[in-house]
Amino acid sequence: MAKIILSLFVLGLLFDHSTARAATYEYSSLDPAKCWNVEHGEGGLSATCAGSLYGPLGPIQVELFSGDNENLNIIHADKRHMAWQYIIDVGSFTFVGGKNRVIEWIKNGDGIVRALVFRVESQTTKASKLVVLGITKYEVCYFGTVDTNQQARTLGETGYCGDYLPSENL
Repeated sequence: MAKIILSLFVLGLLFDHSTARAATYEYSSLDPAKCWNVEHGEGGLSATCAGSLYGPLGPIQVELFSGDNENLNIIHADKRHMAWQYIIDVGSFTFVGGKNRVIEWIKNGDGIVRALVFRVESQTTKASKLVVLGITKYEVCYFGTVDTNQQARTLGETGYCGDYLPSENL
């Protein structure tokens, strides 16, 4: 009898997904007018955006740099993680955030950020791609670059870390 009950319990653990919580999505603005710490310099501007979302170790912020090419860094786990490499893969004279100037955050069922998605558009190649980055406990990694929002969400929910973004300690 105990063997049957244990087997049913194990089957319930393996197959009962009714208590699993689905991923949720949230958008943050990359519009410098809606960010803070905006600094204007010779090469363009820099601003801090999207600082109210939480990763495994606390708040996550995004630094936007705007000039001939736009770039962003992710501040997480006391490091600055640099996404430049994946932005320029789309082309030159880049624009980050798409026409709506947003970044999408994909959260796990516990509300912790698992991934972020942002659109990169190139003025030279006319390409428009979605870059998907994963958030681990201590790092930010590259999940992939895709064409559609659905592909980006699927990758953000299920992706595995390939390359880790270059980073520097703060």
